[in-house]
Amino acid sequence: MENNVDIVYFSGTGGTERAAKCFKTSFEKVGREVTLSKVKDAPISFGEEDGLILLLYPVLAANAPRLVHDWIERLESVKGKRAAVISVSGGGEMSPNTACRAAVIRKLERKGFVVTYEEMLVMPANFIKFSGVPLSRLLLEALPKKVEAAVSRLESGFVTRSRPLPVDRLISAAAKLEQLGAVSFGKSIAVTDACISCGRCAENCPSGNITMLEGNPIFGSSCNLCMGCIYGCPTGALKPQMMKSAVLKEGFNLEAIEKAELPQNADINALTRGYSWKGVRKYLTGD
Repeated sequence: MENNVDIVYFSGTGGTERAAKCFKTSFEKVGREVTLSKVKDAPISFGEEDGLILLLYPVLAANAPRLVHDWIERLESVKGKRAAVISVSGGGEMSPNTACRAAVIRKLERKGFVVTYEEMLVMPANFIKFSGVPLSRLLLEALPKKVEAAVSRLESGFVTRSRPLPVDRLISAAAKLEQLGAVSFGKSIAVTDACISCGRCAENCPSGNITMLEGNPIFGSSCNLCMGCIYGCPTGALKPQMMKSAVLKEGFNLEAIEKAELPQNADINALTRGYSWKGVRKYLTGD
């Protein structure tokens, strides 16, 4: 088994970053040397020696963020290096997201990587509809165990590849148009008088899309629609002028969710009623 594990991730509001750090901790427990890199800063050369590349990203428009695809296209070719792809969503492994890793895996294989493992992790939803605090807490508590199980499978050499639904392959391909729409979304963000010029949005943008000019955030043309700047603004000063319904009115903050009290004997089935939460229910219960 590989001694070195290179973890590369894209994260907007912190869920995927938390998963990446969990993987780092779990691999180090079994004696692996681990490097952790944000995709915008990740290396493009990994050499031919044995090792595992673990790529994590949130599902955006039934696909990977554009920045992830750009990084793969810049990667230097290898010969047979092992890779694993982990997607993270608020809805789980269900339509229309079953093909969300297909394009990424195909591009990695063209670069000479051997993708032997793929999986979906579920984190609190922050787009259009919030998971709710009780369900979000359950998902955060489940994460370390889910990651430990994945690391155990990877260590054993377990191979798993999914079979995306044909219709989801079409949806994922068509959703690339939404990636283009992300640019317009980013440019539409208005900066209100509540801005205190702290620069947090520019410092934490995973795409490097925001710069500060005379104390004001300036949005470029590489937005990936991760919502990190909007939810992370300490004064709520950033307001998109399009796709407003996609932004949670109550905001989104993982640290605040963790501090909230979790009701005793939370009923997973009751918290995940309805088709839209079917994937989350299966993720937490295995049914």
